[in-house]
Amino acid sequence: MNLRTTDNNYRSNKDGTTNALKVPREAVDDLAVIASRTIAELRGDNPALLAFPDDLDTYRSGEDKAETLRLFSLRHQEAETWALATGNVMGFVGRNDTQLTIASRFAKDEDAKRDFFLHHMLRKVFRLNIVNFDVPKDDRDDLYDFLLYLFPPHLLPAMRQGLYKEYRLIEHNDANVKGTIDVARHLRRNIPFAGKIAYNAREYRYDNAVTQLVRHAIEHIKAHPWGSCILRNSSEMSDAVNQIEFHTPAYNRNERRRVINANLTRPVRHPYFTEWRRLQQLCLRILRYDRVTFGADKDKVYGLIFDGAWLWEEYLNVMFREIGINIKHPLNKKRKGGDKIFADGQKIYPDFIKVKETKGNDVLTAHFVADAKYKHIDRKGEEAMREDYYQVITYMYRYECNQSCLLFPYDGDATDWVNSKQPREILGNTTGRWLWELGLPVPQEQSDFRQFASAMDEKAIKGLRMIVGQMAIKEQQP
Repeated sequence: MNLRTTDNNYRSNKDGTTNALKVPREAVDDLAVIASRTIAELRGDNPALLAFPDDLDTYRSGEDKAETLRLFSLRHQEAETWALATGNVMGFVGRNDTQLTIASRFAKDEDAKRDFFLHHMLRKVFRLNIVNFDVPKDDRDDLYDFLLYLFPPHLLPAMRQGLYKEYRLIEHNDANVKGTIDVARHLRRNIPFAGKIAYNAREYRYDNAVTQLVRHAIEHIKAHPWGSCILRNSSEMSDAVNQIEFHTPAYNRNERRRVINANLTRPVRHPYFTEWRRLQQLCLRILRYDRVTFGADKDKVYGLIFDGAWLWEEYLNVMFREIGINIKHPLNKKRKGGDKIFADGQKIYPDFIKVKETKGNDVLTAHFVADAKYKHIDRKGEEAMREDYYQVITYMYRYECNQSCLLFPYDGDATDWVNSKQPREILGNTTGRWLWELGLPVPQEQSDFRQFASAMDEKAIKGLRMIVGQMAIKEQQP
């Protein structure tokens, strides 16, 4: 059974009504297993469930908490009906014959399955300059595209750890014995004796089952219309692909099945090559697409999920750079780039900081701080936004700045309140402190992907320049 919904479906309508998915009885058993467990628990027991970013379930800041983060919730309503409510996670997930697609809430046409928003986020964040876009025939095609998008952000971190190497048993036949003599082979090859001895030695080799798997994935991607865009999207990516090709001289397309089976039975376990383990999993998914993504194993959860909050944050970071605004972007998931808030060393991690004054690696003061929010934001739901308001006001206090901003995607037009409303003044002993809420419009009228991508980036650039300029003006006012 194929089911389809959107992220944050509990507040999908402008009038505040819910669009929680109505689940038929025959799909409840499979979906209940998924809903009852956290993402971390699901991934621990189901290697066919791939998440990006990989640390989606290990550390969360702001919108979700790792210990309670689930793909969705499932509640019984009436008779034989259950309601499925989603959060910030998008993608595909399934168990047995039940498959659930969670599209972005900005997907224009559910029947045509044109989720331009999610495709554009992934391409922008992963820096994939793919100019052509064919509307997927179905969710299977969509999912395959997403797997290809993930190849560069998996290959590059793995290559930064160094080319994967492992011991292999190599046969030698020379006079420099440095292993175990192979008597049978020696008698077969070296009689009469001519000075050579047959022996076997365990040696490190770059040409092994894992690098061969990556090579097969590269050759597979080359055959795709976007192959060159994915494999050559940067000089670093080109160098990585060239290294894999150079160090796998034994590549043979006809041995793909053998290579896949070797990697299925021997996953990477070395504690240093953690990124290679993730790359190995992705390559297996690309090469075994049908079996891994559509329920070959009974009662196992499978699929590919994305953190919408992370994608939106990274998209804004790319757009800030494109318009030339020098801004600090702490990596809150990896606990990098934070600043101390207490003397004992505890740190905070705003999404964006316009730095004013620094001391060592710490930011002392800022012109403004901004936080990315992917969930629904509107003035009707101020109670739900309370923690977000408190969080950003804490940032303002720590960085001694008078301006802050919440940045979120919005499905209205640019003339609505989110782009024109005056900021909210924060009361207290100090006057002139303001909190802005900027909704960056997601185009709804384009039926062509190129037009959509261009319009969205243009509106994002216009909105960010406007808000930064307005905050600068407010900062100068007495």
